[in-house]
Amino acid sequence: MIDPFNQFKRIAFFLLVFSLLIYTLFVSSTRAHDNNTKTLPPMFYYPSAAVYGFVDECWKTMEGMNHPIINDLWPDEVQTVCGCVLDQMRTTIPWPAFRDSWGGDLDPVQSQMAGGWTNYCIMKVLEMKEKGKLNGS
Repeated sequence: MIDPFNQFKRIAFFLLVFSLLIYTLFVSSTRAHDNNTKTLPPMFYYPSAAVYGFVDECWKTMEGMNHPIINDLWPDEVQTVCGCVLDQMRTTIPWPAFRDSWGGDLDPVQSQMAGGWTNYCIMKVLEMKEKGKLNGS
């Protein structure tokens, strides 16, 4: 004899799976970012070329100036410090302001901000390195 509840279970399972599929495809907000529309808050949006250029120039400058921290960190760890500094900037300075006023010599306020972020990031990277959470250690 055919069990009517067995067929009901199949239909219910199918409807559940189908509903989840429809939900993830059409309702869920986990979609790729369209590069033509900036859905990110403007404060956090920095073009990738600016991010790469900042980190590259930052760590080369630290190495060139013989910053004391380069004795304790490898170049990729110094890059992590520079990336952290940029992340601190991105949460404080909108891209247009950064682009327009942080390109040359820094004024005293900018220097103080950058120095504070650098010290904070050096401390965080050294903590991560000590705990073995840096560079896959």
